[in-house]
Amino acid sequence: MKPRLRIKAESGQIAALRAFSASGDARLSARAQIVLARLEGKSLRETTATTGAAAATVQLWTSRFRRFGPEGLLTSARTGTEARSESSSSGVTSSSDPAAAQDTKTEGRPGPKPAEQERMAAFLRAWAASGAGRPGGSLPPRAWFAREFGVSRSTVRKALSRLEREGFVKAGSRRAPRLADDFPFRGRFLFVRQYLEYGEGEFGLDRSLEEACRRLGEKRGIRFDMISPEPGARGDELRQRVRTDVAAHRYAGVFLRAASAAGSLPFDFLLRMDGVPVSGFVEKGAADLGSLATRFADARLSDRDPYILLRTLLAECRATGARRVCVLDCKIDAKSERDGPRIAANHGLALHRLHHLRLSLSDFLWNRKVLEMVFRMRDPRPPEAIVACNDMLAAMACEFLVRHFGPEKARAFPVIAAGNRPVLPQTALPVKWHGLDCEATLAAFVDWAEACRAGSPRPAPPARAWF
Repeated sequence: MKPRLRIKAESGQIAALRAFSASGDARLSARAQIVLARLEGKSLRETTATTGAAAATVQLWTSRFRRFGPEGLLTSARTGTEARSESSSSGVTSSSDPAAAQDTKTEGRPGPKPAEQERMAAFLRAWAASGAGRPGGSLPPRAWFAREFGVSRSTVRKALSRLEREGFVKAGSRRAPRLADDFPFRGRFLFVRQYLEYGEGEFGLDRSLEEACRRLGEKRGIRFDMISPEPGARGDELRQRVRTDVAAHRYAGVFLRAASAAGSLPFDFLLRMDGVPVSGFVEKGAADLGSLATRFADARLSDRDPYILLRTLLAECRATGARRVCVLDCKIDAKSERDGPRIAANHGLALHRLHHLRLSLSDFLWNRKVLEMVFRMRDPRPPEAIVACNDMLAAMACEFLVRHFGPEKARAFPVIAAGNRPVLPQTALPVKWHGLDCEATLAAFVDWAEACRAGSPRPAPPARAWF
């Protein structure tokens, strides 16, 4: 029994093969499927059974891929033994085939066709964005595109002119087309904000990420386009425009804020767009949707545990020496009312009995009254520290402590809070912040997205940067 032929490919080459397979060109798709089957470890017999191609054809295109990479599939074998084996067994038609005759007729038809232009343009965009097509690299002559895509020369010229306007190719009238020296998606990213349902306002995570985008753009010379989901017909138009821009590879990567893999948020379709580096705060399972989407992960903080933030802040609070804590939270419910004291006890802490009161981010007057109740009620054991699960609540708590105790005494009162760099509220007290370093997180995303576009082996997913 002969050993199976083993071939290897980098991630950029595999992405290019998948782009060929989905390009709409029957001949190129058949060649890519043959090579993909061989990369999966299938034998020659298994590959012929799966693709319907003859053994000689499988060996031909496997050999071309091993010698030239994905570019070897772009070269038509039209002479000698290779031409005979290709035309007789791979589904690629010869000159006597009616389909080939139809292609010849199509080539002579006047007038470009928009659908055919887009098919050819999408193929070249994907070729460049996958990293298989290097900046400044040469492309086959126009006659090759006309023959392989079965279109007229006029359609080829229109498609190349369109790609030249977009910045993907250089298509001079008297020379063979070449890929551009720098692709238009280089240094350009999309940041999709979240619905501001909870009144996060000036100090919310979206605001912190927006400021981090601005700072990172200035440092690295890159650009972030920021959009916010909108309801109604206006939102539908926005989603369609984003879908078109991302599919046309106008961005090096897309950062989604709080996207869901279950399809419950308006921009989840981005996670299903193959070949597009998409990341952000994505739930587990998003990577199974077939795209380059991944999930920011951290060993210490997991989105699966609804109390992981409270656990982290209580651990910080214990380090201060305080033992009786008042927890301020805007999303406390009946379950957390029951489990909160148990979680605190595991950290050697006791929660104040008013910890379960729901606080509103927008109603500061009510929040101040709650704090006055906590500190002015006749309780022999008042709280020794404050844990704020939101940066706005932390700012409000600091303001109250200064007014209630005075500046000097308030400085000795520990305040532990969740916040986000680079935007944190300015307080008169030394708050111990624990949260997300937005700029470092975005920098990790940018590095990962650029590596995905470079055609090198796919790097490890980025991780959140906590402080």
